[in-house]
Amino acid sequence: MLFAYKVTALKLLKDENDLGAITVFKREVETYPKYIGLMTNLAKLYEKTKQENKAIATYRQAMALSKRLKLGQEEDFKKEINRLRND
Repeated sequence: MLFAYKVTALKLLKDENDLGAITVFKREVETYPKYIGLMTNLAKLYEKTKQENKAIATYRQAMALSKRLKLGQEEDFKKEINRLRND
């Protein structure tokens, strides 16, 4: 199923349908809540579409997941949040 989502999201991005890709990535995050890369992709798309508050919220979600799973990526997400706040 993850592969099908990825193919769909990539096609939407290729077709410059960022909002459609956001919908797919949101569904992916709901379906696979432990895949931190999906959250990162979603946050980047929010940023690309000028939805900074949603990007920040998604990075916070990724930061919490990283901490919970001991992935060690909290500082990276914190930097992204601070960057978005300062832009």
